[in-house]
Amino acid sequence: ITDSLAEYNNNPSYLWRLCKSQYLCAVLAGQDGAKDIKKDLILEAVQSGERALKIDQRNSEAHKWYAISLGSRGEFQGVKEKILDGFEFKSHIDKAAELNPGDHITHHLLGRFCYEVSQLSWIERKMASTLFASPPSASLPEAIDHFLQAERLKPDGWKENRLFIAKCHIGLGEYNQAVIWLDKADSIPLASQDVREGIKDKLSQQEIDELLVKYEKHRCEK
Repeated sequence: ITDSLAEYNNNPSYLWRLCKSQYLCAVLAGQDGAKDIKKDLILEAVQSGERALKIDQRNSEAHKWYAISLGSRGEFQGVKEKILDGFEFKSHIDKAAELNPGDHITHHLLGRFCYEVSQLSWIERKMASTLFASPPSASLPEAIDHFLQAERLKPDGWKENRLFIAKCHIGLGEYNQAVIWLDKADSIPLASQDVREGIKDKLSQQEIDELLVKYEKHRCEK
């Protein structure tokens, strides 16, 4: 896809697809342990997303994939930069949801934001309070609402979304519900690696297997 960059460098539809491709290649590089390549690809994806949005602010896919890449950049940053990127991520996901409310991935990402904010450490919360007059807050029930909306928009579901529903229930101490959702996640066949879900499924399945072992004893609890 980069072979066409010179020809389509001012085409937002091309640029968000380039952003998406660079991000997905970064995920694959990370799975192979190539952290430097992953970092370079994430940074390139952020740049591609920025270029797409400079040309077209009304493109929901550009907002979505720029936000996804931006969120991934936090892996290579300090606490302050990670928090700043996190809240910029939220602004772009909100815009993507406004432009295309029927996108299941966007609702999943809103759930991810709520989940991550609810899990911030004390130090991260203090840092956020110095950066923002009114730092955003979110709860695990809010995260579950977004993940369930993603399920309604994609009724056959996908592993990563169901895994995060389970993790929310674990955070709430609702272990039986967590096991139910882990089973639902486990029941979904691994997706093809030529789609986003497929690239992430391998990592999701590893965590699903680990959590099922850990919380198996709660399977029959009411």
